[in-house]
Amino acid sequence: QLQHAPPEDPEALMAARDEVPMRVLLADDVEIILSGAKSILEDLGHVVVHTASDGEELLRMLMLHADEIDMAFVDIRMPKLFGDAAIAQYRSWEREHRSHEPPLRIYGASGDATAATVRQLMSCGFDGILAKPVYPKTYQSLCRRTAPVDTSSVFTNATPAESEADDSSFVSRRSAASSRSVSLSNS
Repeated sequence: QLQHAPPEDPEALMAARDEVPMRVLLADDVEIILSGAKSILEDLGHVVVHTASDGEELLRMLMLHADEIDMAFVDIRMPKLFGDAAIAQYRSWEREHRSHEPPLRIYGASGDATAATVRQLMSCGFDGILAKPVYPKTYQSLCRRTAPVDTSSVFTNATPAESEADDSSFVSRRSAASSRSVSLSNS
């Protein structure tokens, strides 16, 4: 006689999906930042599938390997082509060549996260802008498969203790209904 399996627990299914490793592209021209971010992401159980050290290499990697990448973390000021220009070009290519796929989640990282800079960077196609330094808790929060594609966040330069204590480093969030502009306010 056949026995029916108990119904799946929706919360357990969601948690299991979050535990699936993300395939990440990292782009930064500073080797110690690349190696540090890679180490953090790998410690969190994710896989860094590609790295780039300049904007031209970043654009080439995105266009050639988009199907192998779940998300990308991109430095803004890189040699040959700034990260924001590379992402603007990639988003244009993505609309033309990958319209059947959800957009790749791409977060910019900047040491200059002023309101004006964030607005300009968001208009290039980033899903969010992270203020450097980026702490492990930030990577952990963003590298969840169930995170909505249209969610973007700007983070403050919180101290490591503040950042590890909770997610108080969120400064603003763009809702699905809003445009790519972001206003900064303390939470």
